[in-house]
Amino acid sequence: MSDDQGIAPESGAMPSAPPAATPGPPEEQTTRRLMYFLLGLLGIAAIALLVLLFSLLRPDSAPPTDAAEGYPIIPVRSLLANGGNLDDLISKPLGVAFDPQGNVWVADTGKGRVIEFSDNGSTIQVVGATDGPGKLASPYGIAFDPTLDRVYVADFATGKIQVYKTDGSYVTTFPNAKQDMKVFGKQGFFPYDVEVINNRVVASNSNGLFIFDTEGNVLGQWGTKETGFGYSQFSYPDAFTVDPALDRIYIADSLSKRVVAVNSDAMVQWTSGSPDQSGKTTGFWQLPRGIVVGPDHNVYVVDTFRTTETGIGDGYIVKLSPDGKLLSAFGRYGDQDDSLSFPEHIDYNGDGLWAIADREHNRVLLYTLAPLPQPDLNNIQKYPLSFFTGPFPKPIGMDLGPIAEPPAPASKGLSALPLLLLILLLLALAYMWWRRRRKLNAPPEGDGGPGTPTGVEAPEGAKDLSAGFDPEPEGAAGGGTPAADEPETGP
Repeated sequence: MSDDQGIAPESGAMPSAPPAATPGPPEEQTTRRLMYFLLGLLGIAAIALLVLLFSLLRPDSAPPTDAAEGYPIIPVRSLLANGGNLDDLISKPLGVAFDPQGNVWVADTGKGRVIEFSDNGSTIQVVGATDGPGKLASPYGIAFDPTLDRVYVADFATGKIQVYKTDGSYVTTFPNAKQDMKVFGKQGFFPYDVEVINNRVVASNSNGLFIFDTEGNVLGQWGTKETGFGYSQFSYPDAFTVDPALDRIYIADSLSKRVVAVNSDAMVQWTSGSPDQSGKTTGFWQLPRGIVVGPDHNVYVVDTFRTTETGIGDGYIVKLSPDGKLLSAFGRYGDQDDSLSFPEHIDYNGDGLWAIADREHNRVLLYTLAPLPQPDLNNIQKYPLSFFTGPFPKPIGMDLGPIAEPPAPASKGLSALPLLLLILLLLALAYMWWRRRRKLNAPPEGDGGPGTPTGVEAPEGAKDLSAGFDPEPEGAAGGGTPAADEPETGP
């Protein structure tokens, strides 16, 4: 038998191991390290942003109230001067409003201008102070229309609504020059408050509310041409506010000494209060001059003559439920930081911060509220005596149509949400790119041919021992020996 025919390997000998796989090229290792670094960096950023978002959105804990024995007004800051300059102080402010970005607009009535402040108290701009078109005399109510980028200011001394862009530039004046002024009655038009309702500009006048289109044309009125105390009449309503979710407009009818709730169909829902009788106040309200919708659709009314030195269970600010139930009364008279003197308009930013025009203190007070006290016994007994739910058979004016929801005030917590989503998207894209790179750099399966480990190339000259080899051991059932070891037959 020739030496080169099917020689079996020596007993106990093992086939040599394939050579170890060598690391990838340096470029691949660098790319991989960079990818790991970017993934780690994005992960850390996502975690940090989640922590920030949680801290911004979690509810604030109730501030301590024991120092003031349950008094709920917690001052944040006072807006006193233009640009923080004590030589340019605010004088007799009547109006205040938060814009959709959370900035505070103050009607600096005594100086004939409106000042826009950031929520940290710094001045952003002064509006209506320069001579010419748009010059203010006695600004009061302020409203915003984000869809038209407009600011409306009720200027009662000039009998106009001045219209500006949000950058302070003058746009126009309501009523427009073509409007017949007889529609306002003998007393004329001297607006106190203004709101944007269903793409219409609504302003309060001595004899009710007037509805304008966006060009300054009068579309209709709520009330009558003469002032009065009937359910369909008004007498110098200084303020009103809107709750689109409940289809309600709440009106502080000042000289009638009442609060009126109306829906957008101009149907009165309830009234609270009554006018003086024989020169004496017989109803609950003293002089309501400010009103706003707060949390849970409750209504907060500023009753300017409701003076008390305790402000717990009674006081300047009265809280009502949407159906007119008395819930609380608070806010004291005095010269402390948390006290008021002749307060006027009030507003709420939707995120826990309140603003009130504190007229005789020549400031606007920004504050938060601790849990509110229950109304005292005297208020509980007196309030129902002048509360009336109808029936009110006829509408008091034109139908406003469905009230559109106003844009929500900007929230710092929600503004971080798009950034978080972007980071998560980048993480997902980075992971997909890394998986694709890894798959492309992997060796193809079965590249070494039959009998060689996947991905390892057999050395040159190596024999394939798998051909003709019976894997079962010799002597086993169905087993055998390599064909080359079988004895030769024949002579």
